[in-house]
Amino acid sequence: MVIDTHVHLWRLDRGDYDWLTPARPRIHRDFLPGDIWAAQEDLPISGIIAVQAAPTWAETGWLLEQAAAHPWIVGVTGWADLTAPDARDVITEMARNPRLKGLRPMEAVAAGSEWLSTEAYADGLATLAQTDLVLEALALPHHLRGLAAVAECHIDLPIIINHAAKPTPATVEAWRQDLAAVADLPNVICKMSGFTAQSRDDAFHQHVWDMVYGVFGADRMMWGSDFPVLQETSTYQAWFDLSERLAIGMSQDERDQVFRGTAARCYGLNEEQTT
Repeated sequence: MVIDTHVHLWRLDRGDYDWLTPARPRIHRDFLPGDIWAAQEDLPISGIIAVQAAPTWAETGWLLEQAAAHPWIVGVTGWADLTAPDARDVITEMARNPRLKGLRPMEAVAAGSEWLSTEAYADGLATLAQTDLVLEALALPHHLRGLAAVAECHIDLPIIINHAAKPTPATVEAWRQDLAAVADLPNVICKMSGFTAQSRDDAFHQHVWDMVYGVFGADRMMWGSDFPVLQETSTYQAWFDLSERLAIGMSQDERDQVFRGTAARCYGLNEEQTT
């Protein structure tokens, strides 16, 4: 069975998805639990992690409500302002909900290479570690060196790099060098998702997969779909099939880690949630 570690849900009338406009017609509509369930039909998906798509606590609360109503939503990665003066109190209160597994800042696209490694984030990141939440890093290739500094400073904080830091054919060489540096930190995990948004070349996807496998190993890789954003460049079935081909060189035990085991361990899922 497979845990999909990166799925978005949204309801447009909530009004907090500024990035989601009619210019993106394939995904400019509501995506609710029933839509996710239908997309996974006939695939061995046993559970999903719902990941925030708006920088609001209100959306995180809504995702937690969806998880409470649908047990196959086995966890939520929400949002909080890690730089806020009251970040410690807010995160501590949020962490009381056992369905909340982690938090994800959204500033990556506009942030410089030092993103997250500045003093402004220090207290929020320390609180994440103290409350047993993970940090989901929506990072780009130029953020990896700064992320390595964060991982070294907060060695007790699990950090999950979303979408393998989005390498493209134009950035892959610099990405490869910096990825190896961040992979040296044992608390960093790499999420294998979002590949088709960066390239439509399966040979390139294999190169990225193999590079991650070479420096992280299967026990620090986890699979995700990035549905429904995935629908702009692929389909759920096509990405799942491609992922199985990309993993063909792995042993069965390694594949089990990538598609289920790493997620179960990092998000603290019990056996009932992973079978």
